[in-house]
Amino acid sequence: DSTGDWSSDVCSSDLPLDHPIENFVVLNTAALLVVAGVANDPVDGVRRARESIKSGQAKEALRLFQVASQAGTAKQ
Repeated sequence: DSTGDWSSDVCSSDLPLDHPIENFVVLNTAALLVVAGVANDPVDGVRRARESIKSGQAKEALRLFQVASQAGTAKQ
């Protein structure tokens, strides 16, 4: 993968569900979703975060972020 780090592993479901990095990312994402009003509570946030990873939405969001970051860097 082009990122060459753990972020693509998490977003691709390449890490097991009980992996510490996966847990860290899911819990932080769940908290963000609750604060943003997208998730009703932390349990809903965890469910949504894991669904995003499983469905590939997280990987696509990472790819779009990388493209936007590279475009911003190229303009400087």
